[in-house]
Amino acid sequence: MDRKDNKMKILRVIATLLVVVGHSNFYLISTNIRGLGYDASTYVIDHSRFWTLSSYLVGLIYSCHMQLFFVISGYVFALCLKKGKYKTFTALTTAKVHRLLIPYIAVTILYNIPILMCADYFSHNIRNVLLYFIGYGKNHLWYLSVLFLIFLLVYSVRFLGNKMTFMSEKVTLVVLFFVALLVYIQIECKIINITEFVYLDRVAKYLVWFLFGMILYIIKETSFYQYCKLRLNWCDVIILFFLWITSYLIGLMEQSKFAAIITSFIGVVFFYELCEFIAKKYKILDANKLINLIDKYSLEIYLYGVPLNYVILTALIQMCGKV
Repeated sequence: MDRKDNKMKILRVIATLLVVVGHSNFYLISTNIRGLGYDASTYVIDHSRFWTLSSYLVGLIYSCHMQLFFVISGYVFALCLKKGKYKTFTALTTAKVHRLLIPYIAVTILYNIPILMCADYFSHNIRNVLLYFIGYGKNHLWYLSVLFLIFLLVYSVRFLGNKMTFMSEKVTLVVLFFVALLVYIQIECKIINITEFVYLDRVAKYLVWFLFGMILYIIKETSFYQYCKLRLNWCDVIILFFLWITSYLIGLMEQSKFAAIITSFIGVVFFYELCEFIAKKYKILDANKLINLIDKYSLEIYLYGVPLNYVILTALIQMCGKV
């Protein structure tokens, strides 16, 4: 990733922190290959004001936190393509195998699975372990595998679009975005159902966000966006924030899938413009040691942070009993 882009650096840090917070607020994990949880009724957690408020906060975070990671990846991918990186499919595949697939396999086998086996997540069933590895259940490393497949898919479609159609690269990207958006809407509204095998359901769901990131990179090069960037102020950011909150609450009250989709897009745009404003206004953040540290180790935080929740849950199960 381009570490000189302060906007992307801040956005990556925010997305990392959102993931950490978002994965810290649960006491029960239930999947189609078992799970675990402790008896929270001992402390009447579900009825406490803190739990109610934190649940709303986590719901808001979940509306766009993983979407942000795919937007960042799409944005940086577009930047790399413009700079002439990944000239061949082989070069892209080799780079992403080392960056994404090897960490997924290694960390899953050597770190995640041993921790989850100690927590009795798989109920001592080797079949559940195998299912977990190939995409079923809740492996937090699904992002790496999904991103790997999306990189290959987008590169292939982009290549075929350039070779076989009369459309320009930008038009091909926009067409692909709207196709992915249509698929995303149908998945969210449960009109179509895609297999979990090797996370194909999530590839279909998050492809639109990767493409959205690529489009944001293209848009930022336009004179109109540069004009808007110069006029961007706190008022614009605050308006986006309240639009995000309002859309989220409407989605909750109306149980509307369409409102939830709108909430995700507003949330992504809010954080994108917030980081644009911060990067423009506060140059001192470029030298902030904490921001640089989180940015540098964002992948490691993602890889190793979440499984520690299972260790905590296991300890709580010992004290409070299983659900």
